[in-house]
Amino acid sequence: QERGMTRGELEDRVVPDCGLDENGRREFSFGPRSFSFVLTGDLKPMVRDESGKLRPGLPDPGSKDDAAVAAESVEEWKLLKKQIKEVAAIQAARLEQAMVTGRRWSPEDFQTLLARHPLMTHLVQKLIWAGFDAKGKKVLTFRVTEERDLADADDNAITLDKAAQIGLAHPLELTEAERERWGEVLGDYEVISPFPQLGRPVYTLEPAEMKAKELDRVKGIKLVAPTLVFTLEKMHWSRGVGMDGGCFDEHSKQFPAAGVTAVIGYEGNVGMGWISPDELLTLTSVYFVEGMRAPSGYGGWQVGGGKDAPLPLGKVPPIVISEVLADLQVLKSKAK
Repeated sequence: QERGMTRGELEDRVVPDCGLDENGRREFSFGPRSFSFVLTGDLKPMVRDESGKLRPGLPDPGSKDDAAVAAESVEEWKLLKKQIKEVAAIQAARLEQAMVTGRRWSPEDFQTLLARHPLMTHLVQKLIWAGFDAKGKKVLTFRVTEERDLADADDNAITLDKAAQIGLAHPLELTEAERERWGEVLGDYEVISPFPQLGRPVYTLEPAEMKAKELDRVKGIKLVAPTLVFTLEKMHWSRGVGMDGGCFDEHSKQFPAAGVTAVIGYEGNVGMGWISPDELLTLTSVYFVEGMRAPSGYGGWQVGGGKDAPLPLGKVPPIVISEVLADLQVLKSKAK
């Protein structure tokens, strides 16, 4: 806040390079031969030998290798492999949430912090991106190549001149033809995305739900307290405030690009300091409010404010509806 940045903007700027060079590369020399770093779609650090073969790690040095140089490379590989495995998993999850919440970057920040960052570029290259104009309308889709150039679905070089903002393309922002074409492109290049994107399941409202102000699909289902709390928080929902006795009764999730916040309320006794595995919580409400509502409680009464005013579900952007319904499906699968 002191720097005038959001948490996401700060996190963008502190991603380590994990020892990769400015082009996102790292060579491991054995003297007469060398191996280059590769990050797979399932986030496994691997190496490619001079013949192009992928290996899960460096081989044992041979009699023709430089023993001292090879030994140093082996130790460097062990450290890099551990670091990248941890950092890449964190960053992939962060990018997925950026797609879910509709986060946008300026073209300059996209290039500097993502496409040309030594580590982030490996993740960025496995995903489909979109450019939006100042009003939020999609004006182009593209990918980042291994050379860190920008290309459209026909492999033509493009620029971001028409784009005011850059974001990850959610499948609901793409036409069926675009999804199919980009799927073919990724398949041709044998690219595996680090999380579901083009083939991501999408969910929609039923006609009868359009005017309703709450999603009743999961109302009344029961979950063990730790399961409900930690499942939601793993999906990046924020815990409500501690009320009388230190208990909380909600989780919420902000969608900045859409300008709405989703709220899940429940009944039961769950405390900040102790979440009992013997306590059953019952879902009582799922609704959406306008703006970036802070975590609250007391059955929808905002801290220092009034009662929540739920939006008609039909007024909530389809991407937000789809992602919340997807999270509710996860909860439903774990219900007692």
